[in-house]
Amino acid sequence: MSEPAAVFRARIFDAVVPVLEADESVRACWQGGSVAMGRADKFSDIDLYVVAAVPNHLSILDLFERALGQVVQIAHRWQVEPPPFNEVAQRIYLLRDAPRFFAVDCAVLTLFAELGART
Repeated sequence: MSEPAAVFRARIFDAVVPVLEADESVRACWQGGSVAMGRADKFSDIDLYVVAAVPNHLSILDLFERALGQVVQIAHRWQVEPPPFNEVAQRIYLLRDAPRFFAVDCAVLTLFAELGART
């Protein structure tokens, strides 16, 4: 029996967020989805967004994956190709011993959205 989804999510965040925050190329990171909207339930997974310059997207995903792999075994990794939007890199992970229907979706976004609103 796996641990509750909320505990599982917290354990993953405790491992990956400090690693992302320590990387100088990461401008921001936040959680989206049902958790961010205050509608989390036992089926809620992780939707993580990271802001970094385009040349760093894949290295940020690799960094995230290494940190994730330190806390839980990755059963399957899917690189979203083609990307859903220009200047976005995204991977979705299925994890061993995760709660049912649990996945981790990590998307690295460009700075364009952040800066584009000001120009």
